[in-house]
Amino acid sequence: MTLLPVEDQYLGYENFFDFIYSFDVFPHVDTHGIFSYLKEIFKALKPEGLAFFSTSNLLADGEQ
Repeated sequence: MTLLPVEDQYLGYENFFDFIYSFDVFPHVDTHGIFSYLKEIFKALKPEGLAFFSTSNLLADGEQ
């Protein structure tokens, strides 16, 4: 596996997608990376586009 710097994560799309979703991706990315990805994601959405993000609660105690 190769980890690319966040600065290299240009999606290459602008105003292109109607809908973008992310399922449990952000718990694996540092805070700076999350904001960089969000910036690119919202740039890639059409003006009326929607984004859906699902993430686990890493602060939860888990099942008891």
